[in-house]
Amino acid sequence: IGVSTIAGALRRKVWFDQIQFQWSPNFYIVIVGRAGAVKKSTSLDLGKKLLEEIEGINFGPDMCTWQMLIQEIARCKETVEIKGTPFDMSCMTLNLSELGTLMDFEDQNLVSSLTDLWDGRLGVVIKATKTQGVDRIVNPWVNISAATTFAWMAANFPKGLIGSGIAGRILWIKGKISDKDIAYLEDEIPAKAHVKKFSQLADKLNIIAKYAGRYIITNEAKEWGKQWYKKQKDLLRSLPEDSIEGDALVRKPGHLHKLAMVISASRLNFPTIELRDLIEADEKLKSLEIDTVSIFNYIGQVPITQAAMKIVEIVRQVKLINKGELYRKNFFRTTPVKEFEEAIKSAMQAGLIEEVSNGNFVTLKTKGI
Repeated sequence: IGVSTIAGALRRKVWFDQIQFQWSPNFYIVIVGRAGAVKKSTSLDLGKKLLEEIEGINFGPDMCTWQMLIQEIARCKETVEIKGTPFDMSCMTLNLSELGTLMDFEDQNLVSSLTDLWDGRLGVVIKATKTQGVDRIVNPWVNISAATTFAWMAANFPKGLIGSGIAGRILWIKGKISDKDIAYLEDEIPAKAHVKKFSQLADKLNIIAKYAGRYIITNEAKEWGKQWYKKQKDLLRSLPEDSIEGDALVRKPGHLHKLAMVISASRLNFPTIELRDLIEADEKLKSLEIDTVSIFNYIGQVPITQAAMKIVEIVRQVKLINKGELYRKNFFRTTPVKEFEEAIKSAMQAGLIEEVSNGNFVTLKTKGI
């Protein structure tokens, strides 16, 4: 979330030039985790609150259609001055506590639009629809941080999109439960200390928000980058065209340099990308590779397996729930009773939940709790 927040402050007014195209530090970051157990929304809210301290940041809607999104981006047009020259840009940051409020991976128009917007191409992008007319977006730039659950991914991410352009443009993060048990945050972080830290971060972010212009790369970093690129290409040639890893590798040079720009900015070292920035960016991307494979292992599961995963997720969140209530609130409209019962048996056989008697009711609870 820190990466997305710094990127939101930098916007389209900084870039790394590749002659035929430019990399600009926007990201599509999605945190996937267990509902209620991983503080996804809390982290997203903190990043948004910091960006709200910067004048001129444009936030996107929490819920909208892709047509509305395009219209909102077009309305965000502004002019900034870069070394005495006016520069037009249309920048928007979206912080989505629920990815599903925006993203419908079955909607090809939305998927293709977001795929194009990630590239941050210079120029005017024209989007036309039958009902909304024509929208002209000047130098569009979209930065997204969002959260969702494994169950939502299993139910809503088409298996056919694995290996697609949009999947490789997203940085997938597997949310992990904190090792620290903190019942009352005020005991861990006194209010005054929190206010002071927040103010310090906001002040630093305001410095970063003033950066504008082209990033330059040191000769040492460039030589390392050339060797890194050769290794990535060699690895890519050895992978199937539709593999998860191959899809990520195609976009990895872009991710690497976008992330290096953010890391450099976090060190208040604009406009220089140093060797240490590239190395740190590479290490962070490597740490996400296992997360990505783990998340996509949920895709393409049979309905009973998907239902079992959803049951475990819900039971872990509420600890104890009546089986009838669980079915009525979460599965009645989508899952036949027989499949629901089979999903419960599957989760029990995996040792993830257990069924216990509670008076006249049969209840479910997380195993071991």
